[in-house]
Amino acid sequence: MQEQALSPDLLTACQTSMQRGSLSFFLAARLAGARLRTGLMVLYSWCRFCDDAVDACDQSEAIEQRTLAVDELRRQTWSAMHGGTKPLLQKDQPAAFAAFHWLTQAYRIPDHYPQELLAGMDMDVAGQRYVTYDDLRLYCYRVAGVVGLMFSHLAGVSDERALQNAADLGMAMQLTNIARDVLTDLELGRVYLPDEWLAAAGLTTGDIGDVSKRAQLVAVVERMLSEADHFYASGEAGLKYLPWRAALAAGAARFIYAEIGQLVRRRGVHAWDQRAVVPLPRKLFLVCRAILLVLRQRRGGLQGRWQPVTIRDIRRFS
Repeated sequence: MQEQALSPDLLTACQTSMQRGSLSFFLAARLAGARLRTGLMVLYSWCRFCDDAVDACDQSEAIEQRTLAVDELRRQTWSAMHGGTKPLLQKDQPAAFAAFHWLTQAYRIPDHYPQELLAGMDMDVAGQRYVTYDDLRLYCYRVAGVVGLMFSHLAGVSDERALQNAADLGMAMQLTNIARDVLTDLELGRVYLPDEWLAAAGLTTGDIGDVSKRAQLVAVVERMLSEADHFYASGEAGLKYLPWRAALAAGAARFIYAEIGQLVRRRGVHAWDQRAVVPLPRKLFLVCRAILLVLRQRRGGLQGRWQPVTIRDIRRFS
């Protein structure tokens, strides 16, 4: 049976969501083929809608009230995945969910991927405290690692071994986000820096916003960026399992996001005076770097077809 195309209205809505939400991802997606690019825009649109909905929760509300917001996202996601056969926009259905219906049908996205992401958002609304780095790794897997796994379905990777690399790349980007947005997250009442790392630097969660202790905070963030570097290396190694255009898109995202971390590093105690943003000329240079990397990796060639894998133990990727 021929796959039904995503409606122009939904495609436009998802493209607008990505273009407004992340110029870095939008630029990377432009390198993908038309079908994959559409899938990436839909996936981003759904993730962005869920993330914004959680960020909009009033932190002064009881945890039970904030949890209801994630429960509603879970209900709408299930409905989008199983509630019908036509990807049409209903009056009470956000475009992100109507498009997500098309995505899950077109690519047979397993149910447990989006449910894991929403479990990560449960951690946000519950005010999860990250005592150890392992606690944080689980969060990063849920909100970003599984996005890498869904990307694997979209891209049609040729080897199951690429799943680990895909999850690692997503986690690297999430760690970079945390490093860049330490003070922004603090304003939302969220602290992702592990207690054990803060204690090692002589800090408590109450010290994070203290300008006089910014040098210690830099040391903790450097530790996080070093962990991200290891995950970026894994993600880079997995590009060889992707089709050409998909590898270009993932490679560009890898280098652009890693550059954000480098900006944070270079600024030191001034890292959070303004948001770290990679200028367009630098992004284009990094795209060229990604192209060269993918060309080098393609010398040997790869064979094989992608077969979806049921992940029974999520900690395999965390």
